[in-house]
Amino acid sequence: RIKEAILAETGLTASVGVASNKFLAKLASDLEKPDGLTVAPRGVKAVMAFLAPMPVGRIWGVGAVMRGALEHAGIRTIGDLQSASLEKLSALLGGRAARDLFDLARGEDARELELDTLAKSISREYTFGSDCSDRRRVEAVLMELLDDVGMRLREDGRQAGVIKLKLRWKDFTTFTRQARLPRPCSDDITLREAACKLFARERLAHPVRLVGVGVSALAPAERQLTLFDLPDPSAEARSRLSRSVDAIRRRYGDGSIGRGSAIVPGAE
Repeated sequence: RIKEAILAETGLTASVGVASNKFLAKLASDLEKPDGLTVAPRGVKAVMAFLAPMPVGRIWGVGAVMRGALEHAGIRTIGDLQSASLEKLSALLGGRAARDLFDLARGEDARELELDTLAKSISREYTFGSDCSDRRRVEAVLMELLDDVGMRLREDGRQAGVIKLKLRWKDFTTFTRQARLPRPCSDDITLREAACKLFARERLAHPVRLVGVGVSALAPAERQLTLFDLPDPSAEARSRLSRSVDAIRRRYGDGSIGRGSAIVPGAE
């Protein structure tokens, strides 16, 4: 009925995933595109068997950098991830990321549905398995996190007015920096340019334990143009490019497409 209602109202097909939690429903909705309907199994054993053959990149948040670290350790499928101990994952990824992946690989997602409220901000963080002094690697991870933030913005149909950078040193000292964007946006290129400017101002005086990025001052993406508010062809081109990348990631997984700047020489 939901698919029929969307088709009748918009003329667009929709792929639907039905499951017991948000992670499984999102993953199931990506399996049969376009116009698909996938019902995920119930029960721990059935869910784990359902997930096992899928590549680790199917898990939300496993981008190119994290996927590379996992594959270097011999973890290529969600089944491999299920077989890995929490201790091994913690050594690779850090405690919080390891705990999240450990649970998601088993189909466990404790997030509650928020039907009537919208988040006031969107952010992503990554804890390095070992403290990182390589500025290029930190920046590559930052850009990967920002890709997730941008995709979430576009999925929610919103734009951001403020971007924020977060860094935590080896001694757990944490600081944040933020800046207002030139104009509200949700495209990856504008967000990256702003994040890079913030990051360029910071001297990495100590090894980095955690890096994070977020956006706030969120507003609906649709707005009425005024007589003097002419459309920006460059901004529209950036938006189209971001939406095209989103479509590829949804179909083939988060690690299926990336930027050349994310490749760090000598890194796995």
